[in-house]
Parts: sequence; structure tokens; C-alpha cells
Amino acid sequence: MRHCKVKYDWRSFYSSAEFDRACREYDRAPIEVAKPSAIQEAVGAVYISRLERSKSTALCLYGEVPQEQTELLDEVPLRFGFDTELRLPLWFWNLTGRIQWFLNHPRQAESRRLTERRARKLVGRVCAAGEDCVLITHGFYMHTLIKECQKSGFQTKQQRAHYRNGQGITLWLPKERQI
Repeated sequence: MRHCKVKYDWRSFYSSAEFDRACREYDRAPIEVAKPSAIQEAVGAVYISRLERSKSTALCLYGEVPQEQTELLDEVPLRFGFDTELRLPLWFWNLTGRIQWFLNHPRQAESRRLTERRARKLVGRVCAAGEDCVLITHGFYMHTLIKECQKSGFQTKQQRAHYRNGQGITLWLPKERQI
């Protein structure tokens, strides 16, 4: 599941330093709290990332259930692609940072290879636990996580390229693949 919507107003243009600062501010911003009637019963364990918006989402949706916080669910960090005082569009900074991530460029804090390794480790941990669970994570990371789940035999009926805030996806192991 992707965390709930974050209360943060992105500007249209940033210098490289401003973009990095905005990314840090976004990571500390609160979420828009869902209505109390939205609380539902968690199935099995609830795993959350280290970012506050993941924890707040779990509290908002599942109440005071035990949560296991892990860096394996953290969002893929994003940095500016190069140094400049020139103000460039937000989409440009997002695109260049993600291209650098995809190409395993050292300018980004985490490479695609490391993100894939992290997702594989999480899938292994979830499979070893052998129970249903809820994973509350982040939009960009969900793509890698879902691919790693599918490589391990998980299936889903949902095929999306973009996951909205608060949206979940159900994955399961076919009976013949279960331990």
C-alpha cells in the first residue's frame, strides 16, 4: 500500500539546492488524515518504512496495531541531478534523478541495483514469516517491490503504472508455491 497523501505544496521551479531542501521538507511533512471510519482490521503483521508518513498512514488506517518498522520499505531517495543555481522545472529534477537512479549513477543516494536488492530482501523476509501482512511504503519504490514479488511467484490482478496515495495492491502466492 502507498502511504496517504502528504500535506506539501511543491513549487513549479527549483535550483538544485532548493530541490534537495524541498525533498527533505516533503519527507517531514504530515499526511492528510483519513476519516476515523476508515479504520480497518489489519491482516497479519503491519510493516512500515522509517518515514513518518508510513507510520501515520498505518495509525490512520489500522489504529494502534503493532507495526514493524524497516528500512527495506523506505522510498528510493531522490537528489538533484547536478549543481546549478538556475531554477528548473520540478518535473525536470524528478526525471533526471530517476534516470540517474535507473542507470545506477553514483550521484543518487541509492542505485537501482541496491533498491532491487533491498526489495528482494524484504520479499524473502515476508515469505519466511509465512503469514499475510500489510506493507505500507512509497509510490516509486512500489514498482520495484511489486516486480520482486512477482519474480518470487506472487500474483496480482491489479496492473497499474501509478499508485495513488492510500491505494493498495493485493498480491498472493498460488497454492502450489506456498511453503
